[in-house]
This record gives sequence, C-alpha cells and structure tokens, in this order.
Amino acid sequence: MQKREQSFGIQMLSVQPDTKPKGCAGCNRKIKDRYLLKALDKYWHEDCLKCACCDCRLGEVGSTLYTKANLILCRRDYLRHHYALLDDRFRTKGAAVERVLKVKPGQI
Repeated sequence: MQKREQSFGIQMLSVQPDTKPKGCAGCNRKIKDRYLLKALDKYWHEDCLKCACCDCRLGEVGSTLYTKANLILCRRDYLRHHYALLDDRFRTKGAAVERVLKVKPGQI
C-alpha cells in the first residue's frame, strides 16, 4: 500500500462515568454518550465517524476503515475508488480474461 492509502481498526469503547469527557474528532463536541469510537488515534461519536462517500456509520459496517487522499472511507467505497483508478490497459486485459472464463465447455 502507498502512504496515502491505509486501513485502520475501529474500537468501540464504553465511557467510564468517572472520567473527563473526550472531544469528538468529527464535531469537536464533548462525547457524553455511553459508547464512543476510537479510530486514527482520535475519539468519535458513533454518528460522527462516517464514510466520506456513502455516509454510512463506520462503527456499524465493520471494524476497519480506510483512508485515501485524506478521506475516511468504508471498505466498499475504498475498493470502488481503488479499482476505478486502475490503468485502462489493465482493465481491458481483465475484461478479456473474464470473457475467456465465461466460455462454456465444448464451445471452443
């Protein structure tokens, strides 16, 4: 992976009542909820840690998030953007292989 493309884990933590509320990296407000998320060495409200493309709540769709070009992405959108950037020659070769694999036995 290149430096700009990485995957990171997401941790769900319960807030201890005797601790000082942490600030959310998404909205900059104090997290007073029962649970919070920790990702990218920052703390987040469950509603604030979202995919920049599809707006899904990352704590609900898995335990991993991806970053690319300073965007926080879910796995689906990361892969979609990753494959959309492939070289046209490679995609053409991939399409040719797919056509070959779809040939039924006895058609050759």
